[in-house]
Amino acid sequence: MTQKILLIEDNPISRKMVRITLEAEGYRVFEAADGMTGTALMAEEKPDLVLQDLLLPDINGFDLVWQLRELSHDEKIPILALTGLMGKADAVRVSDAPFTDYLFKPVEPSQLVRVLRSHLASSQPSQERSGNSRRVLVVDDDPVQLKLIATYLNHLDFAVITATDAIDGLTKARVNRPDAIVSDVLMPGLDGFQLCMKLHEDAALARIPVVLRSNLYEHESDKELAHKVGPFALVPTSPDFHEVIEALSNCLDASPGAIAADPDALRAAHEERVAFQLGRQAKLSAELAQRCAAQSAQLSVLASIGEIFLKGTMSDQKLLKDILARCLDTIGFSCGAIFLIDASGHLALSAHLGFSEDAAKSLATFFGCESMLEDAMKQQEPVALCLSAGFDQALVQSLSDLRGESLLVCPLRFNGEQLGVIVLVSSRTTADADKITFAKAITNEIGEVIALNRSIAKLQYFASYDSLTGLPNRAQLCERLQAIKANGKHAALYLLNLDHFQEINNTLGFQNGNQLLRLVARRLKEKFHKGAMVARLGADEFAVMPDEATEVRAAGERAQDILRCLEATFHLDGLSVAVRATVGVAIMPEHGDEGETLLSHADMALRAARRTGHDYLIYPTSVEPYSADRLALLGELREAIEQDVFLLHYQPKVSFGTQQCVGVEALLRWPHPRRGWVPPDQFITLAERAGLIHPVTVWVLSRALRQAQLWRNMGMQMGVAINVSARDLQEPGFSELVLHACSSTDTPPGLLTLELTETAIMIDPAKTVTAFQRLSADGIRLSIDDFGTGYSSFTYLQNLPVREIKIDKSFVINLMADSRSEAIVRSIIVLGKNLGLTVVAEGVEDQRTWQRLAELGCDLTQGYHICRPLAPTDLVAALKKSPWVEKTNESVNVQAL
Repeated sequence: MTQKILLIEDNPISRKMVRITLEAEGYRVFEAADGMTGTALMAEEKPDLVLQDLLLPDINGFDLVWQLRELSHDEKIPILALTGLMGKADAVRVSDAPFTDYLFKPVEPSQLVRVLRSHLASSQPSQERSGNSRRVLVVDDDPVQLKLIATYLNHLDFAVITATDAIDGLTKARVNRPDAIVSDVLMPGLDGFQLCMKLHEDAALARIPVVLRSNLYEHESDKELAHKVGPFALVPTSPDFHEVIEALSNCLDASPGAIAADPDALRAAHEERVAFQLGRQAKLSAELAQRCAAQSAQLSVLASIGEIFLKGTMSDQKLLKDILARCLDTIGFSCGAIFLIDASGHLALSAHLGFSEDAAKSLATFFGCESMLEDAMKQQEPVALCLSAGFDQALVQSLSDLRGESLLVCPLRFNGEQLGVIVLVSSRTTADADKITFAKAITNEIGEVIALNRSIAKLQYFASYDSLTGLPNRAQLCERLQAIKANGKHAALYLLNLDHFQEINNTLGFQNGNQLLRLVARRLKEKFHKGAMVARLGADEFAVMPDEATEVRAAGERAQDILRCLEATFHLDGLSVAVRATVGVAIMPEHGDEGETLLSHADMALRAARRTGHDYLIYPTSVEPYSADRLALLGELREAIEQDVFLLHYQPKVSFGTQQCVGVEALLRWPHPRRGWVPPDQFITLAERAGLIHPVTVWVLSRALRQAQLWRNMGMQMGVAINVSARDLQEPGFSELVLHACSSTDTPPGLLTLELTETAIMIDPAKTVTAFQRLSADGIRLSIDDFGTGYSSFTYLQNLPVREIKIDKSFVINLMADSRSEAIVRSIIVLGKNLGLTVVAEGVEDQRTWQRLAELGCDLTQGYHICRPLAPTDLVAALKKSPWVEKTNESVNVQAL
């Protein structure tokens, strides 16, 4: 009958190797990657033997073995632990854990099979085992080793007695008189040799055979001492104790040995060997410490070289030469060279040190032996070569001039990628194993440093260039502008934007859209190739900055040149595509002497041209001129966005019908360190004109929804409204961005209201309708803010999927004093009711206005009479005290929008 093995091991590679080995021997293997699966298989399959890892993802191996024992109800089922190095805490638990045996990874397949066969055989009741219940005393001060060897002997049917040191062993030997003793040599107090001498001094114990274990006492003098003190054998210690068990079996079958004489001579010999071992160990420890200190120092220096690469304070060639010098110094070789794979895929000489001037001339091809380096590069380990007559004579002759006797070629790689090789030349005949091992370690470090340098070079390229077109990007354009300013020169900046590019993308696909951008970039470069800078700033926006200075009166002619060069059709996917563009122009220093300022002014001119229908405009035509203070405020606004200094305050919306808070409006606040609180009507308009409003909207959306999530966690189902710009609706993917923000904060779409002003709707009604329809379909509430101040068409109002209109506060404030304002408010409320819309009145500042709006049938209101905009913490406190909020059990009852 096929015997079943349960293998519980989380490492898939180790699991596969063990399974293949055992299945080849005819065993049936069940695999479990964790303790839970292993427990289930133990109950279902009832295996004949269990192999169990000690480190599992869901349970400690020492806890799991107790569970397996409970399931088996049979202590005779062998459960073998698979483990690597044991920590101190695990070593303490070894003696208590009911493991049958321990196998240390990696396990040789032959040893694994031999151990399993032994345990499977010993678990069969009818099988005769070699111990025959004879008593064996095991002496060892290491509890792990003591447990392991006792486990082995127990399952070979020996009756095992354990002792933790030689004195304890002597005491137990006199009480139990074992048939044999197995003892470690190195122990505190009395060692194994002294234990033998003490046994021989006791007539009752003198004939007991002793097997000593040690991996240190291997000299002939040690073996001679062991022979004199009388143990049956002195054997090394292996993980499966094979030598110990073999010697133990032999000593039990042999005749008792002779009792040694002259105890004084034995003690003197013993002291001599102990002194020798102490001196030897001290010397080895000192050498090891010295070597480790030197190698650790070199490795730490090499690791720090990566930081030098990051700082960019040293050239690549100098850094590579520095690396090579440290490598030669650490390994002890005389000269060397680094060959790295170049862009063409060939090995190229990158640094060399120690070669003569004549030898260096032929080093680029490594004296005609490049193929040898290429073969060595493909290896996983360093290749040590001793120069002989079989080598290429040019190589042998060149290196013999350097007194070179051997080569060590170390492949350089990182994460599996081949980077090149390091060639080291030595005057010794060959490199020893220690140097080869360290060479591998140090070249692994060098490979990581070189890979880091290459990654940094790529990042530096992408930091300055556009990956799609290969043109300089915004950062490099700003650097050029700053350089022009520093040199006191003039410059003209032309920003151009492709008209209706999104339609081309949607019609022909993004692949053709990208191809069009590449073709536009190529045409602009061909047109302005003489010293001009052509850059791509993002999406379909390009910049052209001619090398020569351009006066304001000539800037229009250059703008027309740019437009004319794009008039010829582009060919995409078999189609001829006509492209038009709009250009905005700004000139340094007339329109600004800072790069970002000039870019901003050119962008404002571009937007003004698009708004007014012009092909191009030069700043400040059709653009509101900026004062020095407003320019400073623009720079501070950019910093505020980058440094996240904005705040959100929230103003409640209250229902006239229930007099309860039904939601809040998020209002942006800017606490300026010098100006104080900057009014929103100042910086919002500035952000829109400078093209910064979209990142501001994204920030407000994210922050407001996170705050609403915190309120919901407090039991407050607080809907929130935020203001958006017409520019936001024109941004590709804005609808997806809003839905992602709702999803990431677990906000139901119906709890979010987006407010857009009536004037903003009319900037691009078609895009507004499309965006509103998409957002409304996904459940987002939509509101028209400042209603009554614009020139909206009732047709657009009828077609827009809005749920709410907000009466502008200019009408509400004058409601009680101006009959015309009251007529407008009444008309808007009636209009909203007829269209099925919620009507909100802003700017309610007294009870009389509140009362009149309620009489007119308005739905919701907000204003100072109810509550000023407050920070989140203050708002919660205000709501708890507000007469506009129903209080139940001291908690705020807030209805959803």
